[in-house]
Amino acid sequence: MKWIEATQTVELTQRNVTALADKLDDPLSCRTLVTDCRRIAVCSIEDSDCTVRDKAAAASTGIVRLTRSDLAALASPGAAVAAAGVTVVTVQDKDHYGDRAPGTVYMPSTEEYR
Repeated sequence: MKWIEATQTVELTQRNVTALADKLDDPLSCRTLVTDCRRIAVCSIEDSDCTVRDKAAAASTGIVRLTRSDLAALASPGAAVAAAGVTVVTVQDKDHYGDRAPGTVYMPSTEEYR
């Protein structure tokens, strides 16, 4: 995951999108991933748990909220969604992790590290 401040864009890898969708099905998960720079967090939520106002309020605190529908739309590399003034795009894993290892994703219900 990468935050590009100049364009107000969050790049999510395919791996990130999958992890955020999986976290929706993990009842113990905070459903959140944080950028390496710690400036932006992306939180997955159910469609029924979100309004445009909720997304805007969260974005003002550095949290980008993506619904299950948003994550489905982001399933393919090159896909993009807008979330309260932030653009979220999907990039291929190989393009993002070419010069570094992927970060750890923790799934609390299964105690699995990915």
